[in-house]
Amino acid sequence: MIINYNGIDYDVDDELSFKDFTGWDFNDRPEYDFSNKIVYASCFSNETPDNAIFNLKTENTTFIKCNLMNVKVPDKSIVIDCQTQRFKVQNDLEDWIISEVDNIPIEPLNKLVFEKLNISTDPADIPPTKQDENITAKESKKKSNNIAGEKP
Repeated sequence: MIINYNGIDYDVDDELSFKDFTGWDFNDRPEYDFSNKIVYASCFSNETPDNAIFNLKTENTTFIKCNLMNVKVPDKSIVIDCQTQRFKVQNDLEDWIISEVDNIPIEPLNKLVFEKLNISTDPADIPPTKQDENITAKESKKKSNNIAGEKP
């Protein structure tokens, strides 16, 4: 299938494009060959940072507008307008973007939601112990209760 992106025509792979591969590992899936393919708008996100989900022999893949969060991109690949952040669930049960070297939280992945709910986006304010409920759900409930006239 031909996709025009930013004025350039790409012959994208029909079997690998527009797919949700969230949490998949292709290392033992030889039926999925990504080498020398163009993949458009597929999701490969994983919960574990730096997850090597592609076969070590995979190369020369072009990813366009894909979600490659927490995924090691194969060598000799081209990444065009993809999400490539590294994230990890913190004690507030929210996904936080983490630093490349030491995995220290930098900011919440859903920073706009935090700001809308007036939740601190400072990593120093992440609770020291694991919470029972994620903070955005908890704060959303509080706001809903306040709007309905109930006490939080």
